Amino acid sequence: MRARVDSFYRNKNYYDKMEENTILQQYTREELYSCFLETAKILGMNSDSVIDALDNTETYKGIKKYIKYYSLNLNHPSRNLRVLSGPNIIWFYRNVQGKRIMLLGERHTIQTICNDQVLSKRGSFEVQDWLIQLGWNAPSCVDIFVESYYKASEDNCHKKGKLATYKDPLSAIRCDFKIHGNIPPYVRYHDIDLRIIEGIEFPMFTWFILTRNKSGFGLDYIKVVNKYKKYTHTLINYMLTADKSQQAKLIYNEFASDMFQIIDIPYSENKYNSMFDKYTKLIDKEFSKSELDRDKTLETLSSVYINTLDMWNILMNIPMDLYFLIRLFVKFDSSKLQRGPTGCRTRKDVVSNNVIVYSGSNHSLIYANFINNYFNKVPTFMLGDRHNQCIEFTSSSKSAGALDKPFDFFTY
Repeated sequence: MRARVDSFYRNKNYYDKMEENTILQQYTREELYSCFLETAKILGMNSDSVIDALDNTETYKGIKKYIKYYSLNLNHPSRNLRVLSGPNIIWFYRNVQGKRIMLLGERHTIQTICNDQVLSKRGSFEVQDWLIQLGWNAPSCVDIFVESYYKASEDNCHKKGKLATYKDPLSAIRCDFKIHGNIPPYVRYHDIDLRIIEGIEFPMFTWFILTRNKSGFGLDYIKVVNKYKKYTHTLINYMLTADKSQQAKLIYNEFASDMFQIIDIPYSENKYNSMFDKYTKLIDKEFSKSELDRDKTLETLSSVYINTLDMWNILMNIPMDLYFLIRLFVKFDSSKLQRGPTGCRTRKDVVSNNVIVYSGSNHSLIYANFINNYFNKVPTFMLGDRHNQCIEFTSSSKSAGALDKPFDFFTY
């Protein structure tokens, strides 16, 4: 039966036909299902009888197929998660400004992911498969934000396979969603890595890529950082677009140029100034649609960074983190919802209500600290540790803070 249900919901033609019924566009299937159950209770009728009767009307034609298997969706293994392979740490928030948020962080490696024996248990998933299965069995729209390059295609994506065949779990997610075309109709997929714009990398990101597999720059790096230590806030505020002065631009370019001299690479100030102008315009545009207060956002994020990372890591991560946090609280144009996934077009979908974020664990830590400082919210629960990329949710787990029952993202 489960296989037939999965096949049913993967029928693209069926979802295309959903667009013809305005009722199905106004309400989520969770809302409709709950409404029919309540109506049946009030009328003293069997819920199937109520749904059959409504399906015979012009207004609700097609409603039976739309919610027929919803009770089975609730029991799907993806809604009863016991083990997740890929991330090493999880923060879950039941309610942040009405949003259900799950932050997943990884170590960018496939070392310490779950073995086949662990994954053989019911309710055990590799992260890329769980996200897709959860999307097919979701009661309403899910927004999945991924550390994936902004408006860029993925390279080196091979045939879909097990997590161990990818260089890291993040690559598996990028490939499965962006290349293999496996996005469920209840998922909005978002690229959030803004460290590359139109093929050009931000200076600190370039520096990281060029030096990550090398050594011997330690002393020179420390000298540069110490030289600009007194300009820490200026550099951070420039990258946050809080300080748009020529003086801030000058100090940033001098810092970046000195960093590039360490590795004997020429620094193109004109190229990066042009890139930064595009970045600033994009950030301004997203803030104009966001429910966040700009000044409070930038002040909070600046404080979080200073108390969490060193200066180089801060400047490297800001473009991605700032863009994501603004976009997390964006209000979408209701007139454009019809362009999006079929299951994300109801009146509620003008904002992100169900959010899953997948990124490196340093990014996830920044987001958790931002939520704590900006909204004064602590996680409903936190799981995982620094090293192990195999998280068990239930009480038999060795992970810190294990739950007493399988995890359903939508009802926990």
